[in-house]
Amino acid sequence: MFRLIVKDFKVAGIFWLPALILYLLSISTFVQVNLVYLLVNMVIAFILVLAVPIVEDTQRLEPFLCSLPLKRRQVVGARYLSAGMILLASLAIMETAAPLFSAVFEIEGARPGILLSPAGALSFLLPMIVFLSLFLPLYFRLGLGKALSILPIVILALSAFFGAVIRLAAWLIHEPWTAIFPLDAEIGVVPYKPFLPLASRLTNSLGTPAGWALILLAGGVIVALSLRVSIRCYEKKDL
Repeated sequence: MFRLIVKDFKVAGIFWLPALILYLLSISTFVQVNLVYLLVNMVIAFILVLAVPIVEDTQRLEPFLCSLPLKRRQVVGARYLSAGMILLASLAIMETAAPLFSAVFEIEGARPGILLSPAGALSFLLPMIVFLSLFLPLYFRLGLGKALSILPIVILALSAFFGAVIRLAAWLIHEPWTAIFPLDAEIGVVPYKPFLPLASRLTNSLGTPAGWALILLAGGVIVALSLRVSIRCYEKKDL
């Protein structure tokens, strides 16, 4: 299983240099808007995770991997671990690059310190965890092409469901939905602002450590459920 993780990193390493060059060339333009900076880092991280399925799909390596003396659950587990390590590496780059470049090149209007916080880190990690937890089961069941085709539909459906839940909650407590999930121009600077009311209520009712622990636990549950579904899907898949 360790060799599978190393293999994934070697494949992703092919894309690290082009991604880094693009990152360095454009960082001075998007580092001024934290939301854009966050989204660019998320896209790059997803591309790096996607690199392994792309190479395996184009080179038709999946049947070869399944012919090795490995259980399919090990293949799936290795992919989740390598994806998690890529996310953590991407987070480290995101958190260090913005303040470094802002200081070195004296970029006006940059406020990278907003992302240098637990909330800033979670604003990168939690959406990526949800995104990859949706993508990987689709990939292991349907393959790369179909998974990428269906993923936007699934995300739109979940977004619509999330919006309906917010409006229902607002109706139940007799408040405007913007009080629960505020959307305004300030999210360009504070990307996680829409989630602050919920986080504030959690920390006020449970305490700050317990509130953060609950958020992290929710992320862990999402990953565990996604991993379980991926294993079942991959074990049933005909290659």
